[in-house]
Amino acid sequence: MAEASVKDQAGAAVAAVAEEAKKGAAKTVDVARERLQQVAEQVGERYQKVSGDVRRGAEKAQQELRRGAEAAREKYDEAAQRMRKGYNRAREQAKSMTEELTDYVQENPGKALIAAAAVGFLIGLLFRPGRNRE
Repeated sequence: MAEASVKDQAGAAVAAVAEEAKKGAAKTVDVARERLQQVAEQVGERYQKVSGDVRRGAEKAQQELRRGAEAAREKYDEAAQRMRKGYNRAREQAKSMTEELTDYVQENPGKALIAAAAVGFLIGLLFRPGRNRE
């Protein structure tokens, strides 16, 4: 009987140790689960922060692009307006000079004919074949 008693005591001790091991394993699993939950929450928070930072950066870049495009559009408009003004001024000056020249030729046809002949002669000298160019 003593042997049965020792066997029973050993079985009870093994059962107690097994129960303690089971409780310890359950506690370790719970601690690990809590730690994983904390890590998951931290990762989620960091993701949201990074996501917000990226979104703000993209919005800022978009605003800068809009400002740059608007500035370029303004510069283009200013340059186009200056070009139109310059073109109109040159056209008016050419028109005025043409009118003045027409008036001069009508008032002085002889002088105009002599001047045209002289200009033609000079152009002919400049572009004549066989001219020695050095």
